[in-house]
Amino acid sequence: MKGLIFLTIFNLTLFSDTLKLKEALNIILEKNPEIKSSYEKLKEKGSRILPSFTPPNPRITFRAMFMEENISIMQEIPLPTKLITEGLMANDEYKMEFYLYQAKILEIIRELKENFYEYYFINKKIEITKNQIEILNKMKEIAERKYESGSASLYEVLKSQIELEKIKNELSLLESEKIKIRENLKKLLNIDKIPEITEEVNFEEIKINEDSLIEVLYEKNPLLKAMEFDVKAKNKERILSYQNLIPDPMPELLYNTKTGEKKIALSFEIPLFFREFYEIKEKNAKLKNSKWELLNTKLELKQELASLISLYRSKLERLKIFKDKILPKAEESFISAEAGYISGKLDFLFYLESEKMLYESKIDYFMILTELLKIKSKIEEITGGKL
Repeated sequence: MKGLIFLTIFNLTLFSDTLKLKEALNIILEKNPEIKSSYEKLKEKGSRILPSFTPPNPRITFRAMFMEENISIMQEIPLPTKLITEGLMANDEYKMEFYLYQAKILEIIRELKENFYEYYFINKKIEITKNQIEILNKMKEIAERKYESGSASLYEVLKSQIELEKIKNELSLLESEKIKIRENLKKLLNIDKIPEITEEVNFEEIKINEDSLIEVLYEKNPLLKAMEFDVKAKNKERILSYQNLIPDPMPELLYNTKTGEKKIALSFEIPLFFREFYEIKEKNAKLKNSKWELLNTKLELKQELASLISLYRSKLERLKIFKDKILPKAEESFISAEAGYISGKLDFLFYLESEKMLYESKIDYFMILTELLKIKSKIEEITGGKL
C-alpha cells in the first residue's frame, strides 16, 4: 500500500501543473518500455563478445564396451584466425545493435515531440473554440436585442443559436480528441497522469543548408551506422565461411579405467558433401544484399530529408504570412464587421462570416506551427540529433 501511495505521489510530482517538453524528454529516456527493451538487446549482444573469442567447451565421454571401460576427453581446437574472426564479428554485431539502440531513442523522442506538439495544438484549439463560444454568445445577445427592437429578423437570432450549438459540439469533439493524445503521451512516458495543459511553445527559426544536412545525415544517422556495421559483420561471416574449409583438429585422450591404459586419438571433420562451398555462396550473397540495402537506405533517407527541407521552408513561409498578414487582417475585419452590424450598416451574415474567418485563421496558424515543429523533429531524427 505504501508503495502505491509513493508511486502516485511520484507520478504527480513528475510535472508541475504544466507539461514541459524538457521534463518529458528526461522521463522518456528513463521509463519508456521500448527504449528499455532495446537496451536489453544491446546488453545481450555485448555478452556474446568475449565467449566468441574462446574455443568450445571440452567434451568428456564414458564408454563401456565388453571388457573395456574408457573415459575420454575431447577438445575441438579451432584455428586462432577463426576465433579472432568470430570475436570481431560479434563485436561488429554489438556495435550494430548499439546504433539501433540510438536509432530507437531518436525514434521515441520524435514520437514524444510529435505527440507533445499535438497536445499543445489541441489545447490551443480548445482555448480558441472556448473564446469563439464567448464571441458567438455575444453575437447571439446582440441579434436578440436587435430582434426585440425590430431591427433584426428572427432568422438572425436562430442562425446565431445554431452556430453557437455547432461550435459547442466542436468543443466536445476536441475534448475527446485531447483524451486520445493524452493517452498516447502517457503510454510513451509510461506514467499514469500528465498535466492538462502544456507549456507555451517558442518556435525558433533555423537556417537550413541542404548540402550540410546531407553530410550530417551520412555521418551521424544511427540507422546507417548500424547498417554499416551489419555489412562489416556479414563480411567477417563470409571470411569465416572460407576459414571453415580448413577442418579443426579434435584431439582426444582416452583412459581405460580397468587397465590404466592411455590412448590419444585425433579427429577431423571432412567436408565430404561440399556443404561449406554452398555456405560460401550464401554468405557472399548475404554480404552483397547488405551492401545494396545500405545504399538503398542512404538514397531513401536523402530523398526524405530533401522532401522535409522543402516542406519546412514552405510551412515556414506560410507561418510568416499568417502571423504578419492574415491574422491581423482577420481580427481587424471581425472588429469592423461587429461595429457595422451593431450600427446597422452590415448584415448578420457578413458579421458571422467574419467570425468564422477569424476562428479558422487562428486554428490554421497553430496547425501550421504544429506541422512545422513536427517536420523539424523528423529532420532531427534523420540527422541524428538536435538541430
